[in-house]
Amino acid sequence: MDVVIRIASGLLLLLSVAALVLAILFVRRETRIVIRRDVVRLIIAAATVLVMNAVLDIATPAWTIALAIVLGGGLGVLQGRQLTVRTEGDRMYAQRTVWGVAAWGTGTVLLQLAGVINRAGLANIGLAAGFFGAATVAGMLVGRNLAVNEARRSVTPATAVLLVLALGAGSGLADSGQEHDIRDVFKGDVTDVSVQIRGTGSYYGDSIRLDITNRSGRTVWVRVPAGLKLVPGNSGAQTMITAGGEVVEVPPTPGEPQTDYIKAFCGEMNDSIPSSSEVFTPGDLVDDQMLRTIERIQDGNLYDFNGQEAVWHLTDGADISTNELVRQLIAPPTEIPAEDAIRLSLAGLTGTALLLANALVNAGHSVDDVLTAWRSGGLRDLLDSSAVSTSTPDEYVYRDPFEEANNRERVRSIIERLPPDQTRRDAEAELIDRLRNEEDQRAIDRIRRAIGPVGPDTDINELLRDNKDVDQVLDQLPDDMRRRLVETLHQDLEQERLRSAVDVGMEVLDRERRVEVLIDARNDPNQGRF
Repeated sequence: MDVVIRIASGLLLLLSVAALVLAILFVRRETRIVIRRDVVRLIIAAATVLVMNAVLDIATPAWTIALAIVLGGGLGVLQGRQLTVRTEGDRMYAQRTVWGVAAWGTGTVLLQLAGVINRAGLANIGLAAGFFGAATVAGMLVGRNLAVNEARRSVTPATAVLLVLALGAGSGLADSGQEHDIRDVFKGDVTDVSVQIRGTGSYYGDSIRLDITNRSGRTVWVRVPAGLKLVPGNSGAQTMITAGGEVVEVPPTPGEPQTDYIKAFCGEMNDSIPSSSEVFTPGDLVDDQMLRTIERIQDGNLYDFNGQEAVWHLTDGADISTNELVRQLIAPPTEIPAEDAIRLSLAGLTGTALLLANALVNAGHSVDDVLTAWRSGGLRDLLDSSAVSTSTPDEYVYRDPFEEANNRERVRSIIERLPPDQTRRDAEAELIDRLRNEEDQRAIDRIRRAIGPVGPDTDINELLRDNKDVDQVLDQLPDDMRRRLVETLHQDLEQERLRSAVDVGMEVLDRERRVEVLIDARNDPNQGRF
């Protein structure tokens, strides 16, 4: 599982960097208007929303989808209208104006802001960012068609409008028969569905009662996330922490509300047990360590006093030194929750793949160009085809210790506070010595990175003589420093070569000993069949 997480996270990082670089590089680039390319962009935008909706178990409030479509469509139309269009024979080319770039930048900032709000838990916006991106693409095509006027249209306004309407219809379908977070139900964000949260007189196990009213005329499902704090109206009663992760099915209830009981633990060891009349309000989620401890409780179905002690250990420092079972329930504080990490990686990969593909298309590359680059050389050729350089220089620049000590005003001001006698001279000399030693180490470190590992058969003189990176460092150094460093390097590399020879010898000896043991075992008649 850890390997999957690392691979997904690494791909996410690479795609994010590549997508951002491409987007910035090509935001003002003039591109040819090609119908196939625009069809690809529409498909990518729509598919992204569908894939993310299928992969992620996240409820998206209808109002956030509507707002995302309106804002995304409006910014898209503005981007499309703010284009400079020119013709060349039967071809047409478009380039963003300053206002078009501003609209694009605003959309990018809004997407990032939405991600921060969602991750920080400031508001539940679900997959609204995906609807925003798809609506932006559709709106931009509508606006561009208005700007192009008589030119060949990559997509008719009616088609783009139908896409936006389809997205709106999709939000209605998502709201029908979809799970709803109990926090949204409690706040009244789910039409005709309400819930009241009460105690049962117990502080672990089935200790929370839900009275859910459903007057929507259809069956709904209410999800209670594990690790949700339930805050009592009475400050002297215990705050409860949900633990079962239940999804409650609620058919229409024209009469009395439906009553269900859910798993929860007490989160305050010294407060009173909530009575059956105690009313609760959903609060924040617990921290990561508590959430993973609850997951372990779920795996063992330990909704008993053992599970309660594990929760109290994290909330109130309860002593569990004599209870081995409870100690095993406590999750380490540095562990990464696998399911959440995979979901975030999948969501990020989907979103950044959209941005990367969109940037490549905007850069003037056809689908055939992208596929050819991918087949011929993988991701590197794909990026090279868009003129993106991924190299990072690692060049050494010599810093003279004497100039460093004497030409920096703040350093000089400190030294000059000392008495103008031997004390100041000693301080200046020690400062220069330290800077000289620091510069020696910088140069040695850079040379060692350049020459790599040293083996038993390495020729030290040839290693230092035929390396342009080594010459790049040595050529900058004063003669005395160069002689000193070359001598030091020879000594260090010779010691490393000797250590490498010893290591290889030990490996050979170990292998030979193993072979001898196997031969003796084979030849021993008492060992039976070898």
